[in-house]
Amino acid sequence: MPCGLAGPYGDAAKAFLAAHPEYKLGRKLENELPLRNRIRDGATPDVFISLGELELQSLRAKHCLVEGADVRLATAPLALIAPPKNPLKLRTLTDFARPDVKYAALADADQVSAGAEGKQALEQAGLWPKVEKKVRFTPRAQDTLTFVAEGKVDVSIAYKSCLGEVHTPGDVPTETNVTYVCDVPGNLHHPVYVTAVQVAGGRNPAGAKAFLEFLATPEARQTFVKWRFDPLPAGP
Repeated sequence: MPCGLAGPYGDAAKAFLAAHPEYKLGRKLENELPLRNRIRDGATPDVFISLGELELQSLRAKHCLVEGADVRLATAPLALIAPPKNPLKLRTLTDFARPDVKYAALADADQVSAGAEGKQALEQAGLWPKVEKKVRFTPRAQDTLTFVAEGKVDVSIAYKSCLGEVHTPGDVPTETNVTYVCDVPGNLHHPVYVTAVQVAGGRNPAGAKAFLEFLATPEARQTFVKWRFDPLPAGP
């Protein structure tokens, strides 16, 4: 489970255990890619919660997941962020291309959905040719927030949920030391889904099934909306 999901997971887990006292929930909280890589290399937790489909592709290719045993919980909106106090007074996505914006950061577009969809948004807005040379790609989504908070770059695109995340389930959210500028329009990129998946070979498949069924309920999905995720698009 990526650390950006600690808050909603903590609330959802508490509600699940209240309804199902026969189960216990352990957790491993870490950056998403190391967790994904461990599963790819043979680790078998019962459930993995992912930010984005890109991160799941290698697991599906290696048949590490139980086919059909996945639940979409919410979508993760993207936001433009700037250093503390927004020294360049950025206002919109098009400001990414301003001449006074010298350095920018995006997460690895080949590995991380935040980077892939942030890049796509810039491409769809016609900004990528103007900004490509100023962008530094980082291995993890969290690194982009760190670079912005420390003033090492002038702007970045990050998950909006990361602006008020916690790193321990049950904690009260606190604001990060970056400036929220604006939402990245969702029509400029593919949606980033928060998806819970059952891992093949887990020790408690019945418990995994029960937890996934609970996460599919409106009560559980609303928990993610409370933590700055967006609800799933309405069905046809």
